[in-house]
Amino acid sequence: MAAPNRRTACAIGGAPGIVQVESDDGLDLRVGQPAPALLPTDLVARHQAVALDRYGPAALAYGANAGPTPAREALAAWTAGAEDGHWTARDVFVTAGASHALALLCEELGTPDARVLVQRASYSVALDLLRRHQLRPLPVGTDDCVPTAAEFTAAARAARRAGERIAFAYLQPTFHNPTGRTWTTAQRRAVVEACADLGVTIVEDDPYRELHFGDPPPPSLTALGSLGPVIGVRTLSKVLAPGLRVGCLVGGAALRARLERAPLFASGGGMAHIGALAAASLLTSPEFPAHLQHLRVEYRERRDALLGALTPAAGAEARWERPGGGFFVWLRLSGGVLADTVEKLSARYGAHVLHGGPFRARLGDGGQAVRVSYSMHSAPTLATAGQTLARAITEASGRNRNR
Repeated sequence: MAAPNRRTACAIGGAPGIVQVESDDGLDLRVGQPAPALLPTDLVARHQAVALDRYGPAALAYGANAGPTPAREALAAWTAGAEDGHWTARDVFVTAGASHALALLCEELGTPDARVLVQRASYSVALDLLRRHQLRPLPVGTDDCVPTAAEFTAAARAARRAGERIAFAYLQPTFHNPTGRTWTTAQRRAVVEACADLGVTIVEDDPYRELHFGDPPPPSLTALGSLGPVIGVRTLSKVLAPGLRVGCLVGGAALRARLERAPLFASGGGMAHIGALAAASLLTSPEFPAHLQHLRVEYRERRDALLGALTPAAGAEARWERPGGGFFVWLRLSGGVLADTVEKLSARYGAHVLHGGPFRARLGDGGQAVRVSYSMHSAPTLATAGQTLARAITEASGRNRNR
């Protein structure tokens, strides 16, 4: 499928002081961001012009505290349709992306030293945000991605017996960062029911759902929220453009009412006002489904190129599951091969990856895992990077055997 019209004259590396990622330091497989060539510049420009033409000066004024109604309506329709959910604009609060949404939840739901139940491997920035708000992540279960309902129950009860408060559970069950895995419907239902029985609110972070490479994933935890309290964290950063800074919270009527009265919004109005109005126009346009399909094709090709090149490292040295969507592959190393050794060797040969340490709620628990992102580079470049990484894994395995 051909890409929608887009201008790409200024690459990410050619915008010093403008963008977060400026350098092109070898084959960087660390960054989980949309590829610059896939950012729909013309598409966003057209719909921002539509918003300015439609709303005039109101598009540039302080926005409604919860976000402009057209954006909340569009975000509600989009997320409900993608997740098999049932909600309206009243259930949506617009935020400046997913990290902003999570920071708000830390402030509203957290208290110093409270526990947050998390997957054994979890999004590193989310873990940093929790700790910055004096919350303490508590990893649940033995699997990196899928804790069982019984493990949730045991962890929560043990924490409470120790006199600890549980603020909420932070979960990413769809194309999980870092492992790329996705929970089944049965696993989702069981965990939501267990948390409901425990009286624990779930915060579900779901940024990659629309980037599926086959069948759509199961209903979100938020869509199963009638079984127990779930608040959804959503963003357009991965499927449209991170520079728009448009995300939202879904669910939690009492929380939404508190946020609307918070000084942050009472003073400055809603977040990302013009970006949200542009997003409202874009989400309701027939161009958006075509854009999503283009992304799915592109990212699937990139995943396949990377995994194909990694084949020589499969087996004794490294194992992985083929992700059905999202941005990431999680390499599990064996035979005493250490992730930091693979990381250093791979960098020496020109491909940069991340060892698993930053993704662990329990510090020091990441010695034999590596996260690899396939989002930023073309398929041919990823084939080269995969060969380099496979070489590093094989060499690290040989060094270990020769000790």
